[in-house]
Amino acid sequence: MQIQKTSTNVHYQSPEVKLAVELVGDGIEFSTLYVLDESNPSEDYVPYAGKRFVQGDVEYGVTHCYRFDCSDLQANNQWGDVASWHIYKTPTDTLFAENLHAETIATKASSAQYSSSLGRLPVAVAFVPWASSGISDVQFLLNVAESSVIVAGSGITVTNFNGSPAQWRASQMPSMAMTGPTSVAADGSGQFSVSVYRGGSLATDCDSEVCIETTGGYLPLQRVRCQAGVATFKLHANHMTAGDAFKVKAGFRNYSGMASKSLTVS
Repeated sequence: MQIQKTSTNVHYQSPEVKLAVELVGDGIEFSTLYVLDESNPSEDYVPYAGKRFVQGDVEYGVTHCYRFDCSDLQANNQWGDVASWHIYKTPTDTLFAENLHAETIATKASSAQYSSSLGRLPVAVAFVPWASSGISDVQFLLNVAESSVIVAGSGITVTNFNGSPAQWRASQMPSMAMTGPTSVAADGSGQFSVSVYRGGSLATDCDSEVCIETTGGYLPLQRVRCQAGVATFKLHANHMTAGDAFKVKAGFRNYSGMASKSLTVS
């Protein structure tokens, strides 16, 4: 698995963090580290006593471990499509993760704005494209200096991403396009399609549920599932009159309004 790391611009990096990253089973385990002092064994942090990492001539003990595992997180109410999981370190060196898009669904705050409100930067970000994704589909970005990362075991390589976390996140985000009529007859209906794209191509691996909203008319179904990256829905202009104008939007549960279309009633 390839993990990316932000470039050396310290403005984006979580300071004073020593981090070990390793592939453990079906998840990625992140460990916060401290320099081990064998002359003071009382520094061992239970239950991580005995867990060690070595970089050069320095041996490190573990203060806390956090395992990012898709199977475990599916029970979390923040799990969903197009998820940007931020992994934060608390002042006591424990690690926790939360879905930025679920936390900011009302405000649409950026990662930088939300992190600023918390007073801390994430040490890592995990982008999960679809709710059905496994760990091999997840993209990771480390926000720590290169000298602060220890890659343990096999199966992981770390490469540089020459840009900010916002640019990295934009490179991972899917997009949507909506097609259909621009007008609907009064008390009539129209058929619409929503296509999901990723990396410039139709996301045929997307079987996600698309959420539909409208400011007018009637939607028989407000959630429709994609088939090979395409979802279709019908909208009725019930009890509307010629000249009425409204808008229909599509998105995901935790990331709304990714595509929209303005309509008039004819």
